[in-house]
Amino acid sequence: MKGQKQFYLLQCSPHFHQSVLLQLSRSGIAYYNPVIRTFYKRRDCSAYRGQIMPMFPGYVFVLLDFEVVHPSCFTRMKNVYGLVSFGEYPAEVPLSVINEVKEQEKIFWHCCKVSDEAAFCLIQRPYISKTLLTRRISPRGSP
Repeated sequence: MKGQKQFYLLQCSPHFHQSVLLQLSRSGIAYYNPVIRTFYKRRDCSAYRGQIMPMFPGYVFVLLDFEVVHPSCFTRMKNVYGLVSFGEYPAEVPLSVINEVKEQEKIFWHCCKVSDEAAFCLIQRPYISKTLLTRRISPRGSP
């Protein structure tokens, strides 16, 4: 009988966050990567540009069952430092914390007027969503 899955916090290099997410996907490890949309002023004009970033750069919530996935599998992954631990054991993240983060992420997205389709794409395919949310859609027949 398999053990129970629990969320843990994986620490990785913030500069290679997308690469780590891709490695986790290829390894079949379920993860939750909350994202936010930030805005910054362009240098060449007075406009602002949106950018999708991880809510916690350098950290990813992973859903693990240690009877199926051994914690040492992360040592073989590039740009991954390992699971956040207190003492010698990885620290479990309570489901209440995950639910609170999801709630905050949902509140933030509704403030930014992001469509449900775009938010769904962010959760399912973070590498596609960046272009989806920043691309300008023009009416048919116009350049």
